[in-house]
Amino acid sequence: RELLAARAVNEGDTPAAIEHLTAGIAVAEQTRNLFQRQTAYSERARLFILLGRWDDADRDLKVIESDDIVEPRVQGTRAFLEEAIGSTDKAIEIVEPLLPVALIQNDEGSSISQALALRIYAQASIDTGQDLTPPGLDEAYSVTGNRFRKTGSWSAMAFADIAVLRCLFAGNFDQLEEFRADIELVLESEDFFRTRHSDPYYVLGLISGALGELDRAVEELEQAIERDERISAKPDLAKNFFELSKVLIKRNSDGDHDRAVELQDRAIEIATELGMKTLLEKVLSQREILKA
Repeated sequence: RELLAARAVNEGDTPAAIEHLTAGIAVAEQTRNLFQRQTAYSERARLFILLGRWDDADRDLKVIESDDIVEPRVQGTRAFLEEAIGSTDKAIEIVEPLLPVALIQNDEGSSISQALALRIYAQASIDTGQDLTPPGLDEAYSVTGNRFRKTGSWSAMAFADIAVLRCLFAGNFDQLEEFRADIELVLESEDFFRTRHSDPYYVLGLISGALGELDRAVEELEQAIERDERISAKPDLAKNFFELSKVLIKRNSDGDHDRAVELQDRAIEIATELGMKTLLEKVLSQREILKA
């Protein structure tokens, strides 16, 4: 059911994806398997987060957060919801209990906790301008996550997504070309799970922008926007509008200024509608700089 849902999302058919995940929840409830049940609800909640349906995601998570044992993926999904809304402090508070497991190096069971925690810390570091990542977490995930590279799987995309964020924060661009190659392998697969990581074209756009390849960055971010519009992924749309406006301002070709303003307007509209506080602050700050 998860695989069918992933394919439906990739094809732009989110209603079908929701139906597949809902059917998976029904099966999991019948089997009374705790892990399957929490996985099924978490996957549908992540899809709702992708679509900006915060209340639906919250409702799914509350169903499984009352279980006696709560899997790391449930905590991670709750953290992603808080991060999407802009509650960075709450997101970090949620993933902190995962750290004892996440800091175990080269352990199969720790990789999920590492990915969940490091993704939150990596984004929070960029948002705040301070390195909030706990000591040892980068090193632990580099050991377990590196084995997914060159596989073209969703795990490879998750690793590249996090690694690129860490490189951008540190100003270390030496490995970005390698991660670009990893992501291009993922794009050849029809079965990557969009709900588990950033859109590949968005991350490619970040890489190209950092490397000064602004025309390429514009093309990649436009592709990300086209994919987001196809599935009505409003939160990512707002984020991509913002990122593309930044690249256009930097490129400063004919028409780029006016288009950047238009993209800012669209990002502000969505961020205001969905209550995305952190993104709204970023766009408004950029708007003031652009006016100056």
